[in-house]
Amino acid sequence: MKLLTIIKKELIDQVRDKRTIIAAILMPAIIVPLLLLVIPQDGAGGPDAIAMRIIIQNNDNQLKSLILASYADSDFLKEGTIGSVLNGEADLYIEYTKAEDRFTSFTFHYDSARTNSVISFVHIHDLFDSAFSRLAPGYGGAELRGSSVRSEIESRTLHTLALMLPVFLMVFAASSTISSVIDMTAGEKERLTIEILLSCSVTPMLLIAGKIIAASIIGFFSIISLITGLSFFSQLSPVITGGIPLVGFAGFKCLFLITLMASFNVVFFAAAGMVIGLYAKSVKEGGILSLPVIIAGSALSSGFIGGDPFSGEWIFFLIPVLNFSSLIRSAIFDHYDLLHTLIAFSVNTGWILFFAAAGGYFIKKGNVIFRS
Repeated sequence: MKLLTIIKKELIDQVRDKRTIIAAILMPAIIVPLLLLVIPQDGAGGPDAIAMRIIIQNNDNQLKSLILASYADSDFLKEGTIGSVLNGEADLYIEYTKAEDRFTSFTFHYDSARTNSVISFVHIHDLFDSAFSRLAPGYGGAELRGSSVRSEIESRTLHTLALMLPVFLMVFAASSTISSVIDMTAGEKERLTIEILLSCSVTPMLLIAGKIIAASIIGFFSIISLITGLSFFSQLSPVITGGIPLVGFAGFKCLFLITLMASFNVVFFAAAGMVIGLYAKSVKEGGILSLPVIIAGSALSSGFIGGDPFSGEWIFFLIPVLNFSSLIRSAIFDHYDLLHTLIAFSVNTGWILFFAAAGGYFIKKGNVIFRS
C-alpha cells in the first residue's frame, strides 16, 4: 500500500505540468506521423514509379522501343560510358553483342550501392529475360549478365557508411549540444546566476551569441571525437565500416567536408536548444521539451537512407537536419551539388537567426526568464 502511495505521488508530480504531458506523451503521437509525411519514401509510387536513366550502346532504337513499351518514363541518355553509372549520371548502361542482326548477349552495368540503379537493373533484366526467351524473330537465345560498377567490398562499405554515419553524426550533435545549452540557460535559472549575467554590461544578443558558440564548441568536439574514433578503430578492424577503413575510403578532404557540414548543424541544434532552455524553468523541463527535437533530428537524419544521393529533390533541402544529412550521404558517394549545398546553408542560417531572435525576446521578457 505504501508503494502505491509513493507511485501515485511521483506520477502526480510528473504530470502536474501540462508541458510535460505535451512533450512526453502527445508530441510522440504527433511528431512521428508528421515525419513520415516529410521524409521521402523511396518507391512510394509503386515498383514501376522510378524514372530510369538508361544508356544503351549505340543508342539502339529497337531496345529503346522494347523498354518504353513497359516503362514509358524511362530517360535515355544519348552519350555516356560505364563510368556514367559510377558517377550517378545514369542508372544503367546496356552493352550488347549481335550476330546476323540477332542479339546474342547483354551486359547490364549497374551500381550495387544505389537503390535506383539496382531497381533499374532488376526491371530491365526481367524485361529482357522475358522478351528474348520467346525466340521471336530477332529475339532469341540471348545471354543476360549483370555487372556492378563497384566491387562487393566497396558497395558494402558505401552501404554501411551511408546508413550509419549521417545518423550518428546528427544524434551526437543534437544530444551533446542541446544538453550543454540547456545547462547554460535553464541551469543558470536554477542556480540563480542568470541575474548576474543580465546585470553586467552585456547586450542580450551578445549573451545569446556567447551561449550558442560555447554549446557549439561542445558539439563540435563531439563530432570530431566520433569521426576520429571511427577512423582509428576502422583502421584496426575495417569490418566495422563494411570492409574498407573510413580514411582509406573517404579520404581526408571528404571527412573535412563532412565535419564542416555536421558542425553547421551543431550550431542549428545549439540555437534551437537555447530557445528551449530559456523558456524552460528548470533543467528537467528543458530536457523534456528538447526530447522531441532530438527524436526529430534522429528521424530526419535517416530520411534519405533508401534514396539515391544523385537524385535528391531540392525541396527536401529546405528541411533542417534532413538537408545536411543528405549532403553528408552524398559526400560519402563523392557527389557534391552546389545548389543543394547553398539551399541547405541558407535554410539553416535562417533558422539560426530566427532562434537567436526568439532567444532575445525571451531574455527581454522577464516573466519567462524569472518565472518559478
